[in-house]
Amino acid sequence: SLSGAIRVNPWDIDSVAEALNLAITMCDSEKQLRHEKHYKYVSSHDVAYWSHSFVQDLERACKDHYSKRCWGIGLGLGFRVVSLSPSFRKLSVDHIVSAYRRTNRRAIFLDYDGTVVPQTSVIKTPSTEVITVLNTLCNDPRNTVFIVSGRRRDKLSEWLAPCERLGIAAEHGCFIRWSKTSDWESSPLADLDWK
Repeated sequence: SLSGAIRVNPWDIDSVAEALNLAITMCDSEKQLRHEKHYKYVSSHDVAYWSHSFVQDLERACKDHYSKRCWGIGLGLGFRVVSLSPSFRKLSVDHIVSAYRRTNRRAIFLDYDGTVVPQTSVIKTPSTEVITVLNTLCNDPRNTVFIVSGRRRDKLSEWLAPCERLGIAAEHGCFIRWSKTSDWESSPLADLDWK
């Protein structure tokens, strides 16, 4: 509602510092313009308007709530409840294995943090077992296997060096390498819809 406000994540110290600096160094005319815009909005939208808008948004968000099915996923502190449509069905291991065996070409994308290495792990290098599994997947000529990560390409290259045929999309897709022997390609950031 108050689009002229400087928004920050209070847990991100750098963004708070940048926002404070922006607020302090902002020219007086821009401060005045933002204040007038917010004052006009707040003056014309009373508590009744705000509460009515909130209730409408809540009703819209919960409109299909009773037609959804809730599933518990995860363990311990990672446990969460997700609400999915009634037509959602969990994939069975048998179904996945059957489909995997029937296909001639497979593209396999694995997230580094949370899939290859546990999200909560202090040690970020992949285990010997993970490297073996990745190599097994990569050695099948029907597979194209990629690790996708926000991590730096030099670290991923180092950690995944034993995987000769593994593709890596590093730094949120800014850099792509098709295998250990290929050069890094930089991808244009104009269109990230593929994600």
